[in-house]
Parts: sequence; structure tokens; C-alpha cells
Amino acid sequence: MHGPIKTGFMFCCWLALAAGCAYLPLPHMPAPHLPETWHGEAADIEAIFDRPGEARLQVIIAYGQLVDNHAALRLVGPGRPVMFWDPGGGYNKQTAPHTRWNDIIVEDPPDLQTYLVFRRSHFDTAVEIFEWRITEKQANRLYDVLRHGTDNSHPAGTFRSETTGLFCSEAISDFLGRFAGDILTVSDTYFWPNELAKTLYTQAPDRVIVFRAADVPVIYRPPPAAP
Repeated sequence: MHGPIKTGFMFCCWLALAAGCAYLPLPHMPAPHLPETWHGEAADIEAIFDRPGEARLQVIIAYGQLVDNHAALRLVGPGRPVMFWDPGGGYNKQTAPHTRWNDIIVEDPPDLQTYLVFRRSHFDTAVEIFEWRITEKQANRLYDVLRHGTDNSHPAGTFRSETTGLFCSEAISDFLGRFAGDILTVSDTYFWPNELAKTLYTQAPDRVIVFRAADVPVIYRPPPAAP
């Protein structure tokens, strides 16, 4: 299925699941794929702030009480403004196009704390933030792809950051799979954000920051690799 047909089909599926969630057990409960072997420690809010001179790739997965709600991507690199990609999302939608361009927040991109306040206003019950430390060169490359897009002359093909609503996770998993292969491996596209999260747990993030009901970050790290 393609285009409007696919969009309509997936929207109907989402409505059906939402309508039936009171009767059917759903696998989309908040942060369902957090490995039991990962140790988490509560941290001060300052622990999630950006650090000067560091480049980071962050993928944000948001969950409601019944379904996973949204996926977004945040890119931090030295010497450049933060790149916040909100594919098909609603952050600062009311002020677009002055603050949004092709689903990129081009004016006052939110820090994590600011974005969490926004997610709370949408009644989210949990947020996962997957984070990788990357090189400045990697950050600059991803930044340019998101900001300017690509055409058929690019080895990975055509890309545009503007995304149809409900396809946030598909857009991010497609972007990671095609343009971030030197950082992590995403070999499929995922409609449900929790399915993307399941894959990201296998991709050696430096840390995963989890927020639940309280505004206290719990930072999880993969267990040490066996010698």
C-alpha cells in the first residue's frame, strides 16, 4: 500500500486498537522492552543537560497509558544549534512556519527538560531517551541531511524530513537505517515507536534516560561486555 491508502489504513488500525484497548491486552505499555539486566540509577535533572563540546544523537520514545504515542530525534553538536526533528508531531505546531520547517524546530529547539514538559501536557506516562555519543563529523553529516534533505544523487537516496502524521517512528527508523549506519544498525522501519525502541536497546546506546510518573530521570546503561 502506498500514499493515502496506506495512511488511511494505518489510521484505521490505530483507531481500532485505541477503541479496543479496554478489552485487549496491548504490548505497547510504557517502556515495555527495558532489559531486566540493565541497572538504573536515579539522577538529578542536571545529568540530562547538554554538555559543551560533546556531540550526541538522541532518539526519544513517548508512551501514553495505553499506546506508545510518538518518536522524535535530537542532535547535539559543537558549534551548531541543537537539531530537533519532530516528524509528524505537534511541538510548536501552532506557531509554524515561524518555528517549524519540514518538521524541524528551527527556532528555540527544546532541551530535554522543556520537551518533557510538553509530553506531560499530552498525558504521557513514560519517556525513553536513547543516547549515543558521536563524533563532531558524524553530527555534522546527520545535521546536513536533516536540514537540507538529499536527492537521488546521494548514495542513500532521496530524503525529506517533513513527515505525515502517525508515521514518526517509520520516518526516524528509515533515517537511522539509511544515514546513521556507522553509529547503529536499524534494518527495518517500524510503525509503532515501541518496536523501534526494542531495536535501539540492542544497538549499544551509551545510556537510556527513562522518565516515568515523576520528573526524576532514571539512567540505565548496558551491562559491561563479557571479556
